[in-house]
Amino acid sequence: MAEPNPLGMVASFSLLDKIFAGFEGAARDLQAAIGVPICISNCGKCCEVNVPLVRDIEAKYAVSWILGNGLVDKVAERCEGWLLDRMSALTSYGIKPGAIPEGLLPGLREEWDYVAHRTPCPMLLEDKSCLIYGARPMVCRAAGVTTAMPVGCPRPLGYGESLTSFARAGGPGVEEIKRNVSELLRTAENQTWLISSFLPTALYMSLRPQKFAAYIEDSKIATAKIMQTFHNLGILWQDQLNEVWDMQQLTDRKAIKA
Repeated sequence: MAEPNPLGMVASFSLLDKIFAGFEGAARDLQAAIGVPICISNCGKCCEVNVPLVRDIEAKYAVSWILGNGLVDKVAERCEGWLLDRMSALTSYGIKPGAIPEGLLPGLREEWDYVAHRTPCPMLLEDKSCLIYGARPMVCRAAGVTTAMPVGCPRPLGYGESLTSFARAGGPGVEEIKRNVSELLRTAENQTWLISSFLPTALYMSLRPQKFAAYIEDSKIATAKIMQTFHNLGILWQDQLNEVWDMQQLTDRKAIKA
């Protein structure tokens, strides 16, 4: 696989800036329309049960921001603690991501899902703020803005909302975000920075590459935490979220009938 060239990386960083600014603008517009804050300060409910997936290009952007803000040691320490935490639900160690036996995939998918949706993000600080808020990934920016409020979100209902109908951003601003996301994918085609990993994994790989490699070699990190995929950019739009919900409901119905 071809290595990313520097000019391509700069162009992708520029697109990420536009995408991030687009989400900020969409959040401001939505907040003005419904008359309540999109997020409650120092809440952290989303981050208590989610570890986001990020493309390598997003991780590289975040690393640049981390370097510029003098947070390398603090971020690396928190990522390392998360990677080495031997969570009781994770039992698979010592399996290299590129050589996973077919029979182990179902169990590893369950462990991966546990990490993704049942564990806190290590970037969540004790005061419930985000350590890398200025460089948080797109999937974090989309929550409650271009997708419905996450389950358990304590923000008050706004104008025109109800418990079963939540407002979300739309219009030309969101369409521009979508175009820029599509452009990011198109210009990054066949590049290594399309690969997705868990945020703390991706950050630690860049911040402490030698230590990360040694931990992998010594089987100290659960395989589920280091699995990589050519995943999409996360659930950024409500139609994607609706598809996930519909699939989950279908799975639940099948389980009940069984």
